[in-house]
Amino acid sequence: MRYIVNLLEDIVEKCTDEYLKDAGVSVDSSVKYDIIVYTLNKLLPQYVVSARGKLHSIKNNENVQHIADIYHCIHEGYEVVQKRRGYSTRETLPIIPEDGLYCVYPEVMGTVFNGKSFMRLSRGTVSMLENEDLIAPYNGNFPNPYSISEKTSGRYMFRFKPRRVYTEALVMAVLTLRIESHGFEPHISHVKLPISPVQCTRSEVPGFTTHIVNDIYLTD
Repeated sequence: MRYIVNLLEDIVEKCTDEYLKDAGVSVDSSVKYDIIVYTLNKLLPQYVVSARGKLHSIKNNENVQHIADIYHCIHEGYEVVQKRRGYSTRETLPIIPEDGLYCVYPEVMGTVFNGKSFMRLSRGTVSMLENEDLIAPYNGNFPNPYSISEKTSGRYMFRFKPRRVYTEALVMAVLTLRIESHGFEPHISHVKLPISPVQCTRSEVPGFTTHIVNDIYLTD
């Protein structure tokens, strides 16, 4: 598989950091990434697959007008996100608290269906546990338990807080997936995730892979 990257992602994140610093604003990292996503969706992506393509794009990104366009979109995104979320400043950042090895769970996503109508479930609660305890969510944007509604159309998604470990040995995480919805039998299944601990540095925002759970059909 070819390695494909959108060069604007790193550039926009750097410019967003500079914009917020210059504005004297401290925000939750989820707000920051909402601004970045807004900005990236406003700009044409710059995908490359080679060193030559990367160098050519870097040269283009040194264009003063192009940088000005990026900052304009960031400012617009800041205003939109601020109005939409009404966030408070200086919230706790979901970052790595100290240098060391961490078990970084992949994001877990899936879809739940009504087993009789084969339509996506419109209401229900999905929980993920490890050793019979709810797994700590990454932050408030990824609640556990998660409530399925008509807006999410049977879909659920979890992102968990990385767990500190002290050995590089492979971790075989066995997570319990529990789904409850009025009129249906509770569903319980297990998700096995082999996780290789990774070295993280303090204040780092970890990267997450994604695990897709097979579709689940509830019965009464």
